[in-house]
Amino acid sequence: MAETLKEQGMSIVVLGDFNPKIFQPYWFSTMGLIRKEEADEAKIKVVHNDATAFSSQWFNLQVLHEKFSLETTDSSKHKAIRDLVYSTFRILEHSPITAFGFNYNRFFEMDSEEAWHALGDYYVPKRTWEKLLENPGMRSLTVEGKRKDCQANYVQIRLEPVKGTKHSVFLGVNEHYQLASADQHGIQPFLEHLLKSWDPFLDFVSEITDLILKDPHTKMGVK
Repeated sequence: MAETLKEQGMSIVVLGDFNPKIFQPYWFSTMGLIRKEEADEAKIKVVHNDATAFSSQWFNLQVLHEKFSLETTDSSKHKAIRDLVYSTFRILEHSPITAFGFNYNRFFEMDSEEAWHALGDYYVPKRTWEKLLENPGMRSLTVEGKRKDCQANYVQIRLEPVKGTKHSVFLGVNEHYQLASADQHGIQPFLEHLLKSWDPFLDFVSEITDLILKDPHTKMGVK
């Protein structure tokens, strides 16, 4: 089955208590986390006591007092962002971390309007709602559970048609970890989970994608 990938992104989000102004491109290069050339070429959106945001050739960074987020849309850099987050917090070992999450977002396009409607009807059958609503259709579907052999508190999978597009659909996956003790700063458990759980999460994302987009029972076309 042919498939057209419109856009995808992977991110690691960390919640805690941070000093946004630290996270400048030249801090990363001084610490040996990125090359000096990358720091020189970084596009800075804001550097302030309350927020820092900049982008490089392969990642986007945003830091607020309570949230650190590193994202890439480059499929060859999925493990690189894990390593960059890991190395960053090895240096900032006293940062109090309370929670973190792995995220995957994907936009794809169905090959026809019929297939687009079939996707929604398969996961949210119209017959369930036709007694209550006229012309019912799926606006957004979120399913929550736990991944097998995973210590995450929960995984959420979100599927929804994209407004303002012809036949596009959004697929989002969030794997959330709540750390047990902020008193221990959460650094060591966080780093251990980061090393142990990131690759299985990537495998899980591939499994989800295959199931949702290529499930033979849906008889859908994805291009």
